[in-house]
Amino acid sequence: MRIATSQFAASYAGKDASGENLYTNSAASKAALAMIFLFGAAFSIGITPLQGLYPVEVLSFEMRAKGMAMSNLAVNLAGLLNQYASSISMENIG
Repeated sequence: MRIATSQFAASYAGKDASGENLYTNSAASKAALAMIFLFGAAFSIGITPLQGLYPVEVLSFEMRAKGMAMSNLAVNLAGLLNQYASSISMENIG
């Protein structure tokens, strides 16, 4: 993906009459976009299930229920913060 995006950035040819940026290597941009989707699919298949399995595997039987409750609480708090604080921070950044 790094090579594809660098090749796309290197193909910058200036601006057209309407002020739009012109790039000559559209294949590199399509390759980078395909790699983003391939990474998303691989991440969803390989890493996403581990978010629920890892806390269960590392905790003992006695701590498993409380540990999973804390794990779920942490995930939900992170999601809440991500959902509501991201838009406020982006507005402040400009």
